[in-house]
Amino acid sequence: MCCGQHSNLAVAAGHHADVAGGRQVVASLAAKAAGVRPVRSCLCAGGRRLRPQAPTGRHRRGGSVRIGRDHYIRLDTCDYSVDPAAIGRIVRIEADTETVRAHLDGRLVAEHARCWARHQTLTDPDHAEAATAMRHKYRQSGAVAAAVEVAPPDLPAYDRVFHLIEGGGGQE
Repeated sequence: MCCGQHSNLAVAAGHHADVAGGRQVVASLAAKAAGVRPVRSCLCAGGRRLRPQAPTGRHRRGGSVRIGRDHYIRLDTCDYSVDPAAIGRIVRIEADTETVRAHLDGRLVAEHARCWARHQTLTDPDHAEAATAMRHKYRQSGAVAAAVEVAPPDLPAYDRVFHLIEGGGGQE
C-alpha cells in the first residue's frame, strides 16, 4: 500500500456493501409496514433472475367492499366487474389462486377466473349488458334535477358596493 489505492478500494467496496444492505433493510421495513412478506431476489444457476410465479395451492383471501358507480372491484392490481344491481351495496369478496367471487346477501353477483397479470380489467359480458340497460332505463325515465325557482340577482347592488356607480361605498 504505497499510495493508498488499496485502502480506498476497500472503503469503496465496504460502501457498496452498506448501500446494498441498506436497500434490503428499507425493503424489509416497507414490506412489514404493508403487512406482506418481503420479496427476495432469486437467481437461477446461470445468474439470471427468476420470473415471479403465481402461488400454488388454494390460498384464500377475502373481505368486504362497497361497490362504486363503475360496478368493479379491485383485487391486487386487477379490476373485476360485478352485477350493477350491487352498486352502492357492500359485497363479500372471496378469492383464491383460481377464482374471484363476490356475494351480495349470500347471492353470487360476480365470478371471474383470477388474473395474475398486472393492471387488467375483466368484464363479464352479462354485467356490461346489465349496466347498459340500467343506463338506458335511467335516461328514458326523464330523471333530471328538480327545477327550483331562484330570484334574479340585483346586479346594480354589486356595482354600488364596489363603487362602480354613484351612490356606492358599501351603503346598502
